[in-house]
Amino acid sequence: MESIRDHLERYQHNGVFKETYQKLIAQMMMDEDVKEFLKEHESELNEQIIANSYSKLYEFIKEKERIQIKGHSQNPGFAPKLMLNVGYIDVVYQATDEFLLQEEQRQVAKRIQTLEMPKGIAELRLSPNFLDAGKGRINAVKYIVEFCKAYQDNPRAEHKGAYLYGTYGIGKTHLLGCLAGELASKGYSSYLVHFPSLVVELKEAIAKNKVNEKLDIIKKASILMIDDIGGESLSAWIRDDVLMVILDYRMRQHLPTFFTSNLDFDSLVEHLKGTSVEDERKSQRLMERIKVLAKPMEMRGANRRDE
Repeated sequence: MESIRDHLERYQHNGVFKETYQKLIAQMMMDEDVKEFLKEHESELNEQIIANSYSKLYEFIKEKERIQIKGHSQNPGFAPKLMLNVGYIDVVYQATDEFLLQEEQRQVAKRIQTLEMPKGIAELRLSPNFLDAGKGRINAVKYIVEFCKAYQDNPRAEHKGAYLYGTYGIGKTHLLGCLAGELASKGYSSYLVHFPSLVVELKEAIAKNKVNEKLDIIKKASILMIDDIGGESLSAWIRDDVLMVILDYRMRQHLPTFFTSNLDFDSLVEHLKGTSVEDERKSQRLMERIKVLAKPMEMRGANRRDE
């Protein structure tokens, strides 16, 4: 394939094309970005340096044309920029603002681990629209906003999470997604887990001897958000060997933990306890840990999915 330099030299030395070559050079010199660069570096340039750099100036202009036509340069996400090198003008490719924004969004998304959560949950933020939550949601929203600020001010301090409860579609999961996204944008990681799905996954992991490995990752998450607790098909194993393991560790390590549920505390106790006195005692021990980890916050109002 003919290089840009060869292409120009063919015009320069072939008498048939010489006039075309001169017009091409004149057009290059009229480009606004080229003119601005030459003026900016006027004291450092001379005719010979400029002549030696025609191929680079041509490359620069052709790449700008490519971006206008195709929407990207030969290096997608990067735009050409003129710079002065030793003895000639060179072209470098710098990341565009759009590429940098996309890269930042990718990095933010990496800070949010999820397990069977709604699509787009990692893209949520504490936006003004959601802060205008209505009377039935405002206390929970305020608490989340205050937590976010306090955590950013001192991540190592002890921070109490929230137990968000209310009817289906009230915005509990959405609010936790906003918190996770906001913290991720500030550089902090979190793990959002749909608890009924986790139960299914852990049961499947028993045969592969992967249960402890999965539990270890979840229980040690910097910030854990357990979605829809109480919505699972409960067993003594889930209560005692899964929930208790996770929550006991997080209580002792003072790790922020959030929950969403359709059940208030009293209803959750009924869900957790079995038929025996021993089961009831274990459910009470589990509830003690939830109460230490999270403040109950009721959310009321219309179903947001219908809004």
